Amino acid sequence: MSSMDLCEKAWMARGLKAVDKVVLTSLKQMCCVDFVKYLETVDSESVTPDCFDECLKLAVKNHYFALIGVIMLRKPSNAKDCLDDALTMLNGYKIDGIKAPDCSKTTLVLLLCYAVEKHLNGVIKAICENNFYKKQWLLEGDISIRFHILEHLNNDEMFVYPVRIGCNHTVKNYKGVEYILNIFCDKENYKADWKGLWLRFLHEDWFKGLTSFKNIILSCNKIKSMPINILNYLGAVEKLNLSSNKLQVVPLELFRLPNLHSLNLSSNQLKDLPNVKEWSPFFTILALENNLLESFPLHVEKLKLKHLYLADNRLKSVPESICNLKCLETLDISRNVDINTLPQSMGKLSKLIVLGLEGLKINNLSPEYLKKTLIV
Repeated sequence: MSSMDLCEKAWMARGLKAVDKVVLTSLKQMCCVDFVKYLETVDSESVTPDCFDECLKLAVKNHYFALIGVIMLRKPSNAKDCLDDALTMLNGYKIDGIKAPDCSKTTLVLLLCYAVEKHLNGVIKAICENNFYKKQWLLEGDISIRFHILEHLNNDEMFVYPVRIGCNHTVKNYKGVEYILNIFCDKENYKADWKGLWLRFLHEDWFKGLTSFKNIILSCNKIKSMPINILNYLGAVEKLNLSSNKLQVVPLELFRLPNLHSLNLSSNQLKDLPNVKEWSPFFTILALENNLLESFPLHVEKLKLKHLYLADNRLKSVPESICNLKCLETLDISRNVDINTLPQSMGKLSKLIVLGLEGLKINNLSPEYLKKTLIV
């Protein structure tokens, strides 16, 4: 009998299939990217749970930060044991008594992924409120699956980020997510920076502690709607960034937030805006680039908007209502390729300084505009 046959027999004696051997071998010998590529091609149903138990042990032992999260999603039965062992080796503490100030990234990622999925919110709260978890660790690539790896996976359910796990419809650990989101809240400067946290929706409870916050960043998520009830907690917000999401509609109440100065809705899927009649009295900046807009609200005569960005939309002409924005200083309509003339009523924009026309062939650009306006 060959050594390979003996090896196979040993594997089978441990209850592992031949495909398990390949999975584990690839984890031992390949880099994280190659292993994740391999997981894409292997039939997960053909891999035994014991194999993923072994994979998790290897991932923790070798500090494969990204793979810990990937394997955790396979729900290995020994996750708590691995966590206990890792904590014990590092600093002598177990889950129920975490007091060590210097846990490794591996341990914390494993802990949060496990705790969020299992609704161990006391553990999550202990980590977050005692500063064991470092904000910058969440933003570093070596503990999350990089985008180019996600492209190879082509599977929306393969992730490591604890917040995203909590937002999964099979987990729904909103309270655990709330504790993690608090890490990204700067209470001294009244700023919540929730950019790129894989949020698929917004839960009301997450905003109850933001009633005095002035700057809220929700860009680069996968948010499909802005629930009206959440706006009840944003009375103090001055800057709100919802860019790079999947918004198709927004409530008109969003534009009525009493202290709102700046609203960024760029890079969404908006086809129109609500016909707002009463805008925030402080509203001066509105970014709407890279949407699907074909129109602009009508009732803007009293609006004090100074900067309006409408590049990369589907406007066929400059909406007449825009010409009533008497305080407008910047207007960007670049790459709305069907616009080829400017309405005479734009002459009412006496304070206009910058006019963005990149990618457009305007037939009636008068010398008057060239003299008083910077064409970009």
